[in-house]
Amino acid sequence: MNTCKAITRDLLDSSTQSVSLHGDLHHDNFLMHRGKWVAIDAKGLCGDPAFELANAMRNPKGFEQQMRDPQIIQQRVRVFAESLDISHKRMLSWAAVKIALSISWRGKGTITADPDSDLLNTFLTMAG
Repeated sequence: MNTCKAITRDLLDSSTQSVSLHGDLHHDNFLMHRGKWVAIDAKGLCGDPAFELANAMRNPKGFEQQMRDPQIIQQRVRVFAESLDISHKRMLSWAAVKIALSISWRGKGTITADPDSDLLNTFLTMAG
């Protein structure tokens, strides 16, 4: 987790823009309403645009094998990073930080074995 703390600090220190963010943007927070997709459960944050899609990198729930597939990860990184005009490394780093945060929340401050530990390691490795 110390690695993720250092990455977080670096990401925050190197952020060049702050924009309005949903704060929890992922597949489960979109619903069809009157024929249009709407985002729900917004947290109303401001911050680095790359943070916005970090959570989407490990969703939707129920597709654990696919979200661990390096080819699918690379495809998502390419689409998300290019859409936001950010580096692939930055997108992967924010995703790793978000996974670490979720692991920490689930452990309630005590980091033990977690089902997403392998996913965290994959993203950290890919972020290089």
